Formats: sequence, structure tokens, C-alpha cells
Amino acid sequence: MDTLIKRPEHSTEYKRIVCVWEMGGNLGHLANLKFFIDEALVRGHRVSLVARQLQHVSTLFRDQDIDLWQAPFLTLPFDEGLGPLVSYPEMILTQGFANSDQLHALVKAWDNIFSRLNPDLVVYDHAPSALIASVGQKWKKWAVGSGFLIPRTDLPFFGVFPDVPKNTQNTQRLKTIDKQVLSIINSVLETRSLPQWQSLSYWFQQCDSQLLTTWPEADHLGARDYGRYLGVDVSMRGAQPHWESPLKGQDEKQRARKPKVFVYVNRFEGLQRLLEALSQSADVIVYCKNVSPNMMKNLRGAVAFSEQPLDMTLLLKSADYFITNGNHGTSAQALRVGLPQMIIPLQREQMLMAMRVKQAGKGVIIRPNLEDYSGAIRKLYLLQPASNSKPRVEPLESPSARMAIAQEYQLLGM
Repeated sequence: MDTLIKRPEHSTEYKRIVCVWEMGGNLGHLANLKFFIDEALVRGHRVSLVARQLQHVSTLFRDQDIDLWQAPFLTLPFDEGLGPLVSYPEMILTQGFANSDQLHALVKAWDNIFSRLNPDLVVYDHAPSALIASVGQKWKKWAVGSGFLIPRTDLPFFGVFPDVPKNTQNTQRLKTIDKQVLSIINSVLETRSLPQWQSLSYWFQQCDSQLLTTWPEADHLGARDYGRYLGVDVSMRGAQPHWESPLKGQDEKQRARKPKVFVYVNRFEGLQRLLEALSQSADVIVYCKNVSPNMMKNLRGAVAFSEQPLDMTLLLKSADYFITNGNHGTSAQALRVGLPQMIIPLQREQMLMAMRVKQAGKGVIIRPNLEDYSGAIRKLYLLQPASNSKPRVEPLESPSARMAIAQEYQLLGM
């Protein structure tokens, strides 16, 4: 059972800390907020968590003394003909709110929550409408998240994605999107008797701190000279990886010559073909949360499947190669220690992460539906010698995210 973290009984001058998560759909958002919540509780503050998805809260916050609220959000229809998104504002238009009526409803819902909670500090993880509801409010504001979720404000277009080609068509598209989103926001601000925005940059510039849960080299949008990089937390533990080839008839020397490849992906069309090709040359451990029983049966004896998350620190020290979809936490840690990666992006954020790894000379990017993966595997092996000549990676040495968060609380006198 997790250790109960609660307000000390002697605490009489606690502050009210509200952590909010509005958009996105994986455990990473809650994991980001956990460090801020843990530190607030240790300091004796009262904490409320307003979360988009409640089903995973007990995974990270079991027995913790926090107040739990459901976050308001909209589920918008997906336009398959839109093509790759070009900017943060376009992502919000397609996934957050598409008109002033929708934004007005979201802001009113946030008003009710904030009025009840009366915060001294709000920590925002991918919470665009919550930030708009906070305009003009006196509480302290921290924006937290990976580089993808805290848009750049120092570029010609707010939150433009770095791989968007610079041409007349995209320039016009970006201008149109910015104008549309700015009009929606200003329409809502007008109903609240608040000054009109001249630029979308105020969306995040209103925050007292922008706290990036990544490293500069793993920032999806490129390293920036403002905000604070907290790093990626590496303290979460899992099962110990066992690098033992399941193939019978192999002696120790044969296994020692095989590169060790860790595969951490969501299921995609070509996954079985990839694993079959890998098993011909590598010692393979696979963690895939939605792998089918048939695939496991078909590959039994060729690769090792793990039914639970594995200890990332041990994997970074023992594996020779990673294969992922480009999920930020895993790819950033592998990049930090120089571990070569094959990345198979399934969505926009993952593609931007894959590009950062490739730009560093540590990755190959491939499509998820190749008929033959042998060529891609050969390209991966070219990035680094096999395990018998690869220097062992020392444990990650990075500034502690927990210490940095503690310093941020201290700066606010909390």
C-alpha cells in the first residue's frame, strides 16, 4: 500500500493548491501533477485535483489526502481530412473548443470550480480553457508539461510546430487559425468585461512560471531560453528486465552476441512483422499494454512479453536499442543517455519527439505499416555497435524534478 501523504496536523496557515488537467488522455498528465501534489502535501497545504479522467487517479494517488473533482471538457468530432496539425491553436480548435459558445460553457464550468476552491495557486497541465477562465484572477499560476503542451511564444506564429514547411499556403493557414482562435477568446473575454488580447501569447505569458517536464534536447518544439526545465522524472520503478533469449538450443556465447532490444509500443498494424524480424537477430523484451493474445501465442518462443511496466533505469543501463512510438518520457530518457532508438510515431506529438531524436543522430523514424522491417532494423543497428562493445550507461544524473518543484514553492513563500 502507498504511504499516506497528508497535511501535517500542526499546519494552520495552509495554502489552497489546485492542480488541473483538461485535455489529453494518458497517465503522463497525472504523473506530472503528482510531484506538485506530493510536495504541496509535505508542506502542509490543502490540495484539490481537477482531472479529465478519473479512472486512473487511484493508481497514483491512493490514500492521499486530496479533494477530487471532475474537469469540464468537450469531445469534438475528429476531421480526418484536416491533415497534420500545424500549431497549438489548431490543436485546440480541433480538440478543445471550436467556437465562442463552447468556450463560454467551459469557462463558466471552471468559474464554478475555482469559486468553490478559492485557490492560492493553480497548476495547469494541458488546460487551455482553464487558463482562459483564470485571466484577471489574482491567484498564482504555473503552466506545467512537456514542450509540446507549453507552446513557444517567441516565434513568428504562436505555438507553430517546427516541422511545418515555410511557404505561402502554410503562412496563410497559420494566420487564419490565429485570427479565428483570438476572435473566439476575445468574444468570451468581452462577456467577462476583460481587456481584449492583441496576441495569443498572453495565454501562457499570464503564468508566473512555465515549468517544462523535459530536458532542452527533448523539447518537442526545440530548446527555449525561457521557462524552467525540470527534467523527466526517473524515480518510478517497475519489474526487473530479464535478458534471456527464449529460443531453445542457444548457448551463453550466442546470447551474449545478440543485441538487447526493448520494445515499448502500442499495438499497430505491422507490430507482429516487426517482432518476427527482430527475433532473428536480437534478444527482445516487449511491453505492449494492448497486445492481442493471438500475437503473444504466435510469437511465443521468439520474444519475451512483459505483462507489467519494467524498471526504466535498469533498461537504460542494459538495453542496446529502444523501439517506441515516440512517447515523450521513454524517448527523452533514452535520448538523454545516448541510446539509439527506432521510433514508429502514431500521432503528431510522437512525430515531433521522433524528429528531435533523429536530429540528435540517435534515431530512425519508420512507418507503422511496413511489409518488411529488416531494412529498418539494419539502419537501427548502424547507429551503434552491438552490446559487446557498447560502453555501459551510468545511472541518469539530472537535476531532481522534486528539488526544483520545492524551490518553486519556496519562491512563492509556500
